[in-house]
Formats: sequence, C-alpha cells, structure tokens
Amino acid sequence: LKAIEALNETNKPVYKQDVVLYYYGVFYKNMNRFDESESYFTQYEAYQESKGNKRQIANVNMAKANLYSDKGDYVKGMEAVTKSMALYDELKDTLGVVRISSKMGFFLLETGSIDEAIEHFRKSIRLSNLINNALEEDIGYQNLGMSFEKRKQYDSALVAYKKAYDIGENIADNYNKIINRYNMANILNLQGQTQQAIPFVYASLQLADSIQIPMLSAASRQLLANLKLQEGNTNEGLAILQKMENGDPYKLGLKDKAEMYELLAQTYEKTGDMPNAFSSLEMMKLLNDSLLSMETRKRINEIEIQYQTEKRKQQIALLQAENNLNALELKREAERNDALQTENRLKAEKLLQQEMLNLALQREKILGDSNLAKQELINMAMMRENLLKQRELEQEQEITKLLSSENDLKEKNLVASRRSQQQLGGGLVGLALLGSLIFWLYQQQKIKNGIIAKQSEDLQVLNREIHHRVKNNLQVVSSMLDLQAETIPDEKMASMFREGSKRVQSMAFIHQNLYQGDSVNSVHMPDYIRMLTEHLFDAYNIRPGSIKLTTDIEPMKLHTDTVIPIGMILNELISNGLKYAFDQGKTGEMQVILKQQEGDKLLMSVKDNGRGLPNDFDGAHMNSFGYKIIRAFSRKLKAELDIKTIEGTEVSLLITKFKRA
Repeated sequence: LKAIEALNETNKPVYKQDVVLYYYGVFYKNMNRFDESESYFTQYEAYQESKGNKRQIANVNMAKANLYSDKGDYVKGMEAVTKSMALYDELKDTLGVVRISSKMGFFLLETGSIDEAIEHFRKSIRLSNLINNALEEDIGYQNLGMSFEKRKQYDSALVAYKKAYDIGENIADNYNKIINRYNMANILNLQGQTQQAIPFVYASLQLADSIQIPMLSAASRQLLANLKLQEGNTNEGLAILQKMENGDPYKLGLKDKAEMYELLAQTYEKTGDMPNAFSSLEMMKLLNDSLLSMETRKRINEIEIQYQTEKRKQQIALLQAENNLNALELKREAERNDALQTENRLKAEKLLQQEMLNLALQREKILGDSNLAKQELINMAMMRENLLKQRELEQEQEITKLLSSENDLKEKNLVASRRSQQQLGGGLVGLALLGSLIFWLYQQQKIKNGIIAKQSEDLQVLNREIHHRVKNNLQVVSSMLDLQAETIPDEKMASMFREGSKRVQSMAFIHQNLYQGDSVNSVHMPDYIRMLTEHLFDAYNIRPGSIKLTTDIEPMKLHTDTVIPIGMILNELISNGLKYAFDQGKTGEMQVILKQQEGDKLLMSVKDNGRGLPNDFDGAHMNSFGYKIIRAFSRKLKAELDIKTIEGTEVSLLITKFKRA
C-alpha cells in the first residue's frame, strides 16, 4: 500500500485515474476495508467509462464482484457480475468469461441455486482446460467442491478439492494455495478425519500469515479452533475464537463473522457459559439475516434473468453484424487475391531477369578459368603416366614370384587329391547306411504321430461331450433353483434361490462356450460376456430401451481357470446394477469393459449412471453374500478392487493373475 501511495504522489493525475485507483481498491479489499475499496473502484470505473475502455470496465466490475462477495452483499455482487459478463462476451475474451462464470456460479451457490451454480463451474473448468489456464481450472474445481460440500456429498467434494490442490501446488499463486489447503482441511474435518486435517490447516495458516492476507488468516484460525474443540482442547479453541472476536474489526467479512459466532455459541454451551452462548447465537442470527434475505434472493434471480435476456438480444445482433462483416470480408478477400496475383506476376518477371543475369556472369567466369584448368590437367596426366609405369615394373616382379609358388602348390595338391578320393569312397558307403537307418526311423515316427493325432481327436470329442453334459447339468440345477423359488412364500428366501440360479447359469455359459469353440479349455470373452449380459437383462425383465448396455470387450481368449472367477464377479456386479442402480420406470446406461493394460494386466469395469451408492457405504465391511463372492474371487485373481460413486457407480478390477488360452 505504501508503494502505491508513493506512485500516487510522483505520477501525473492521469496515471492516478488510469492505474492507481484500481490498485487502491484491490489492496483495501484484501484488507477487508470494504467501503474504502468500493469508493476507489467506483472512481476508477467512472474514469474508464468516460474513456470508453470496455475491457477495463469489465475488469473493475469483476473486482467489485469479488469485493461484494467478501462483504456479503450478493445483490450488488450479482449486478457487477452481470455487467462484467456482458462486456467479456462482447469482447470475446475467453479468459474473462471463465473468471466471471466462476463468480456467477459462486453467487448462485450462496443463494441456494446449486444446480445452476454447478453448471457455471463445469463450464469454467472446460474453458480453462481448453485455453490451458491452470489457475482458473484450479479455481473451478474449488467452486465445484464447495457445491458438493453444500449438498453434503463429501466424497465428491473431496475428489474436486483434491484436483484443485494437485493443480494449485504446481503453480506460483500463493493465494489459491492457501484456499486449497483450507478446503482440504475443512472437508477432511467434515468427514471426521481430524488428525489428517490438522497438517493442512497449519500449512494454510502459515502461508496466509506470511503474505499478510487477513481474511484468509482469520478463516484458517477459525477452522483451527474448530479442530482443537473436536480434539477436546476446549480452552485452546475458545482462546483462539475470543482473540478473533476482540481483534481487528477488518479481519472478517459478514459470512465469516456469522460462522465464528456460531462456533462461539457452541463452545460456550459446552463450557456451561449460557449467557455468552445466547449472546453469540443472537449475533450469528443477526449477521445471517443481513447476509441473505428472501428479497436478496429474488433480486439476484431477476438480475440473472435480465442478463440472459439481454445476452440473447446481443447474440442476434452480433450474428447479423457478423453476416454483414463476412460479406464485406469476402469482397475484400477477392480484391486482395487480385492484387496478390499481380504482385506475384511482377515478382516472377523480376526473378527471371535476375536468373538470366546470374547465368551470364557464370559463363564469363568459366571462360576466364578454362586455360588455367587445361594446363593443370596436362601436368596431372603426366604424373599419372609415370606412376603407372613404375607400378607395371613392380607387378612383373610379383608375377615371377607367384608362378614359382604356384608350381610348388600344384605338386602338393596332386598328392592331397589322391588321399581325398580314397576318403570319399569310404564316406559314401557310410552315408548310404546312415540314410537307410534315418528312413526306417522316419517311418516308425510317422506311424506313432498318426496314433497320437487319433488319440488327440478322440480326447477333444470326449472333452466337448463332457462340457456339453456339464452345461446341461448346470442348466438343470439353475432351472430347479428357479422352480424352487416359485414355491417359496418368503420373498427374501425366494430371491436368494433366484440369485443362486443366476450364478449357476453364469458358469453354464462358460461350458457352453467351451464345447462350441475351437479349443476345450479356452473361452472367447466377447461371446461369453454377450450371452451373460443378455441372460441377466432377460432374467430381470429389463424393457428394451429402458437401460442402454454398451460393451468394450477386447477380442481375446482366456483359460477356464480365469474365466470362472471373472464370470462370477460380472454376474454379481451386473445383477446389483440392474436391481439397485435405477429407480422404477427410469432410463439409464450401463457399460461393461474388459481390456488388456500395460504391464500384462487386465482391466475389468462395470459402470452405471444410476443413483450411486449411499454416503455411508463401506465395501470393505459389507457382509452380503454377493460382496463376499466379489472379494473372494478378486483375491484369487490378485486384483485391485476400486469402487467410485461419481455420477453413478463404477466398480473396477485391475487383474494381475490370469491365463491366456
């Protein structure tokens, strides 16, 4: 702030209006001195409007929206957001649209319009990723986590906050690092993981103090006090809250003050100090009433509707203007093309003239150098002739020596040839005997191979017949279980019999695939999974079109030792999805995946977009028979089991132990 004041004193009045006023507003906002900040922003906006600088007007309204957000004045905040959004749309400023979409989503979230807020946050994340802006993507995930937190979907909130934290730790923005650390501490606290939350809140507080952001320091201290209270350190937590209550009045905005007094009321009640508890509760209610009334919500909704209407009108006018501009641009493009053609023709003529001049210069240079080159060639030819004569003399001497050596070698070769003829005769006799023996052995092996082939064919026929009979027997068992279920009046017991029937049928399909396939111990997985899913959809009376099934099965053949546990797990997961994932009469989608992964692993996944698992679901402690089957066969396959419940349910297994056929 002192540096800004120094600039204000040394520069011209224009510089003050164009730069200094804006930064005064920013710094006073960060110090929670909201009235002074608003005054400087208003002066800056008036100056930029007099100059017609739309981008600066959009930027200052974005800054005012942040100011009103911290102050708790959501009506003025929504007005600033609407004005800024219209200008960024007009300027086609993608980064500006990303930032203002996040802020509009924040106001909608604070006024209870959670679905609309989530839509704005997801739009902001998509655009940030598109323009490769990590900071705005970080902020988008922060806001998305707050939305899930308000819905009390803490697992989904933790996923969003974790993405924001991972992005934020790798960028140079300490402000958002503080917020990410605070959010991680807060969501872990809400999940009951107090010990895991404490390192994050200390990291947030330390960084907020080091860069002197009072609002974030206060929020971190308030969360630290809450954690101390939950650990049973009541005196330590109360001391932090009382110090905040009696400290600098600019430290906290309305919302943070309301949360602080709520926590103070709870703490005083625990210690038996009912007068102070009642006083703190009254202050909390007063601040909450100031923060957000019904009239405020109504005004924010009216502003958003007004913005959407004006935006549509602007888009229609913009399309008409674009059409006129396109027609004008086409005409100008044609004129530019004609000018370029003329320019290219002139350049080509100039290049041709330059090329002819270069050729003339090269001819002149060649003629000047030719006489000198001829003399050098004659001298080199004479030197080569002398060298050739010397080499011929040396070659004649070598030939004489070689002829003498050749005569000696001929005499030695004659003696060696006579010995070789004798050895060759003996070798031919031996080869004839060896050939006869090899032919006899070949005939014997041919007979044995024929016997082995006949036995192998008989064995394959026998194995297919065995698999056929096993399949028939399993189908009989499955049918008997279904018939028995029809006779049992207790629906829970009957359902258990029907589940057992489907599990038996899943194994029957394996044996059906074995006796119909080319090999007696391999199963073609796309055919097997298709038969299994069709059977389960028929068994649960799934109407065509109500639940859409998509599969992504890599063409492969697996050994029966692997297929049986895979089939049992798939039977349980698909059955659970068809029974529990979708409300009666509602449509949905289910996806089954089986693919090979790097490192010789298989990925198997069953995913639906249904209602998802309950918040208190814990797969590791489920005692149902179906989940026991899944865990048992997962251990057999040495598979990593992963259950996610974001926009439905997804159960994945990364299989490390399997056999190909």
